[in-house]
Amino acid sequence: MKYLFEFVLTFWLFATAVVYPVNGVGGSLGKLLLLNPMTPIVDAYRSVILSRELPGAAFGWAAVAAFVVLAVGWIVFHRAEFKFAESV
Repeated sequence: MKYLFEFVLTFWLFATAVVYPVNGVGGSLGKLLLLNPMTPIVDAYRSVILSRELPGAAFGWAAVAAFVVLAVGWIVFHRAEFKFAESV
């Protein structure tokens, strides 16, 4: 599990476009990189730090998606919470 986690984390680092801008990658690979949920967050930080611009709408959509995933996870956790003690 340790080696799988290290591999996935390294792959995710390169798939997030931390060290290179997504605009520099074209074609279908660039479109695939935009599906990564961390890409708008990293691009928003890059635009604030390097260009001194406010983050765009993609950052807002990433924030909304994060809150939706949080709400769904919270609901699912609390519905299954009473089963945890029985399975342990």
